[in-house]
Amino acid sequence: FRRSTNTSTKRHKKDIKNVENTELNPKRLYDLKVTQFKYKEEYQPNKKDFRYDKNLIGFIAEDVAEIYPIATDYNEQGEVENWNERYIIPAMLKLIQEQHAEIEQMKKEIEDLKGGNK
Repeated sequence: FRRSTNTSTKRHKKDIKNVENTELNPKRLYDLKVTQFKYKEEYQPNKKDFRYDKNLIGFIAEDVAEIYPIATDYNEQGEVENWNERYIIPAMLKLIQEQHAEIEQMKKEIEDLKGGNK
């Protein structure tokens, strides 16, 4: 049996509740810049990779460390190395769910207003 912090089953989780911690507040992601970049050749040496020397879209790990630190991975030297989609995607989905609920509420209010004008 291999233990991992990368499990999704509730069998391995405790203190499960709605997001309350301000560090985990998904709204912090609104301040995260989405950037365009190319990888340096030494990082992406395979010229056969169809993304080689292409403009890509993504996040800068140092920006993630500043805005949403729980989603940041570090190397053995303690330097910011990557952002972790396992922790960013649920926060993004939470924002989408909140926006969806708000849109549905606005649609209902618009329909109610239309119905009241008859």
